[in-house]
Amino acid sequence: MENTKQEGIHAKLVFILLDAVFVLLCGFLAILFRYDFSFGQALESRTFEAWIHYLPAELAITLLLFFFLRMYRFVWHSVDIYDVLFMTFAVISTFPALIPFLQQI
Repeated sequence: MENTKQEGIHAKLVFILLDAVFVLLCGFLAILFRYDFSFGQALESRTFEAWIHYLPAELAITLLLFFFLRMYRFVWHSVDIYDVLFMTFAVISTFPALIPFLQQI
């Protein structure tokens, strides 16, 4: 029983870490896409600088919102359409929570 509980905690931590990596990756790829995948232009841009300042708030709010909306409670072999709709709502709801931080950039 104890081993199963630890495995569940480890699985949740892996999902949280993966979410953080995907948030970082998506933001960086969006900036690269904006500058036609020119690393030099992207890294020297004001957009990249603003993203670096915005990143801690984005990560904290996204991960906290996912945690409080219980995104890490799903058992993936039994996810149904209602769970997918709830996950979609959780992802979409992060954007309004980040608007105040976007306005400061």
